[in-house]
Amino acid sequence: TKTNALRKVFISVKGIYYQATVHGQEITWLTPHALAQTLPEDVDYRVMLTFLEFYLAMMGFVNYKLYHDNQLRYPPVLDTKLEDNAAGIV
Repeated sequence: TKTNALRKVFISVKGIYYQATVHGQEITWLTPHALAQTLPEDVDYRVMLTFLEFYLAMMGFVNYKLYHDNQLRYPPVLDTKLEDNAAGIV
């Protein structure tokens, strides 16, 4: 990364764990593997969709602020060669 914030990456049964340091704060998050899942019928997905839409908008603002603080362009320009070499991992 351009800011060298990414510290650790670990692949587990649950997915891919990432750990980064952002403004001195250590952040860890999990990206699940792209697998088919069975969805329970007793869940109100409309409520979950409302929260998803909120969090997507909030993360857009957070990402913009973090990129802007590091004098980077948001959204970033992606390198298609690097994405092609990732072979669907990311």
